[in-house]
Amino acid sequence: MCPTDAYNQVTYPNFAFPQTHPDRLASLATLFGMTPAAVEGCRVLELGCGDGGNLIPMAFSLPGSQFVGIDRAEKPVEKGNATIGALGLQNIELMSVDINDLSAQSGRFDYIIAHGLYSWVPSEIRDRILKICRSMLAAQGVAYLSYNTYPGCHLRNVARELMLFHTRNVPEIGDRISQARALMNWLADSRPITNAYQALLADLSQHLNNKHEAAIYHDDLATINTPVYFYQFVEHAARHGLQFLCEAEFLDVQYSQLPATIGEQMKALAETDILAKEQYMDFLEGRSFRQSLLCHYEIKLERSIPPARIDKFYFKAEVRALSALPDLSPGAVEEFQGKKESSIATDLPLGKATLLHLGKIYPRSVRFNELLVEVAGMLAASGHEAALDEESTKALVSLLLKAHGAGVLEMHLFEPKFASTPGDRPLAYPLARLQAGEGPIITTLLHNNVRLEDDLGRQLLLLLDGKRNRTELLHDLKINMPAELEEKLCLLAKLGLLL
Repeated sequence: MCPTDAYNQVTYPNFAFPQTHPDRLASLATLFGMTPAAVEGCRVLELGCGDGGNLIPMAFSLPGSQFVGIDRAEKPVEKGNATIGALGLQNIELMSVDINDLSAQSGRFDYIIAHGLYSWVPSEIRDRILKICRSMLAAQGVAYLSYNTYPGCHLRNVARELMLFHTRNVPEIGDRISQARALMNWLADSRPITNAYQALLADLSQHLNNKHEAAIYHDDLATINTPVYFYQFVEHAARHGLQFLCEAEFLDVQYSQLPATIGEQMKALAETDILAKEQYMDFLEGRSFRQSLLCHYEIKLERSIPPARIDKFYFKAEVRALSALPDLSPGAVEEFQGKKESSIATDLPLGKATLLHLGKIYPRSVRFNELLVEVAGMLAASGHEAALDEESTKALVSLLLKAHGAGVLEMHLFEPKFASTPGDRPLAYPLARLQAGEGPIITTLLHNNVRLEDDLGRQLLLLLDGKRNRTELLHDLKINMPAELEEKLCLLAKLGLLL
């Protein structure tokens, strides 16, 4: 079965990937001294776009930018184009095109995305991907490539090889997937965990039970699945005139969570050889998947970030203080927790006030200079004066960068338009309304995916066309619970689903 037939028969789950958004790519490039194209007026190419689940939300929120997606599989592209037509978008084009047939006449792109492609194609196509990135990427452009990596994939390959053997004579796709899962569960449950092999089987079994069936088919049971070491990927990119910028998940390049001695060793290595440091981090973490950003080799990257560069950014954080009444006075250490159990502790008054303020206004964001003024006023109002001198500002910048690296806060160059509070006649994001009629996975205006399991929430989304007030919504929902309606509307606003 050729790849086209496989992806036509089983559609790969294609959602919004926030790590691929032009804002993420531009923000990281800017952080390291590049001058990428403005997010609001850029050109974006996605290789292997599927049904446009990643590109279409970008096109909606960035009407001044142009988006092109190509994919060999016709059926996902047809579905994506139907969605584009329903939304009336004019700045995006999805094409059923083989990557080898992509013409240079398409022009140059500021951002090129290849998510879940590099490791699952023959070597000549991997070369073609990098050739496209070199020849069609703008001078200050950024390319995103995700791929499977060693040493972690040595462990994942155990499950892959066992499942391929077990399903070698199973022709029907659904049966292959269920049999693959059943084998790993059978092996994991065969005996108590008494050695490393049994522990590995248990871990792999749990991983597969939580994985989408289509992802198992296309990732783990695929004919081609070629992991590489990071250094091999970098060498391959270099042969095509491209260099490593950083990881799309900035959290991935940090080492503050390591034991102090090892952390210091990695920090020292990063100052002399960033690529070696990245490879040794993979050894330490057993990494099996990377999301790397590349740029042209001619660009001189500035990995030492001056405080002045921070002025360009918006800051956003879903964060809270662990103590009920945080002490903002100097010397009092307070710990703050962000998403995915990320955390940071500080005794800096400006830092504590900043994190409290960002948590209060989330999901809105604020520019750095405005943030300084607001938190200084906040400290003054609480009886803690804060001097905004060069030293204290530099200390705050250092803390913010550390918090960014720890995953506690986000830094952006682009602020998407959304309603942080529901209006009199609430209007939901049109794409979200379409998705609410299809299933629980909804894409937000923040380019995230959320799962709305309750039928009432999805039914409400379908009704939020901007024409109904609260009374009409209650009537059409056939409920008489104004408080519950308001709670759900506020939740949808906080998620970034209202315009």
